[in-house]
Amino acid sequence: GEALASLGRNDEALAALDRAVRLRLDDPLPWLARGRVRASLGRHHDAIEDFDRALDLDPRLYEALFERGRAQGDVARFDRAVADFTAALAAAPPGWPQRADAFLLRGAAREVLGDESGALADYTAAINARPGFVRAFLLRGDLHSRQGRHADALADRNRAVEAEPANVAALVARGGSLHALGMHELGLKDRTAAIELDPRNPLGWHARGAALFLLGRFEEAVKDLEQAVELSPEDSDLRALAERARMAA
Repeated sequence: GEALASLGRNDEALAALDRAVRLRLDDPLPWLARGRVRASLGRHHDAIEDFDRALDLDPRLYEALFERGRAQGDVARFDRAVADFTAALAAAPPGWPQRADAFLLRGAAREVLGDESGALADYTAAINARPGFVRAFLLRGDLHSRQGRHADALADRNRAVEAEPANVAALVARGGSLHALGMHELGLKDRTAAIELDPRNPLGWHARGAALFLLGRFEEAVKDLEQAVELSPEDSDLRALAERARMAA
């Protein structure tokens, strides 16, 4: 069933897994597999029901705890997500490949719930479990930045860029840290690099335009922001910033 889903044959995948569930009602693995496919289709509540059934059959099935935690996060039940990730981490063996992901996702849920110290500890644990984990460096850097620790944010974003030099989001984020620390030309250089890597991505244009606006370079800002609006016309905040830049130019 999951193999069919990986090929995009979702109806066939679900039909096969429905049969597997009926034939093996007391086996948690078909329930887990069907839950994964349902989650991949955005049917998160149905997926949670399948993971619940798998866990009724085997309460220490750490893969089901992990998948249910992800689904709980997708439906904004962040406290339940934290509980599931915690249980998965406790039940899984030390070499579990998704240990880093469980720490990262628990950290993200904790951050939403306002537990910033817990989130920071989890992002660090994710990095320790998987050195070079770019997403963890970026989330930890974002948290440092929001807390005003711009040098710490820059250090994390440097490591993200070192791990993935062509990562547009990492370059844009590092540019933000450089601007926050007064290194404006270096910040603009990072955002220019992001644009050159992916000129169809509005993120680089938006970020460079916003930086130019804050530096009082309004005519340059207008050009970048108008390009960003062309690429992302549904972004009302971006359109408003572009209009402010035009009025200031």
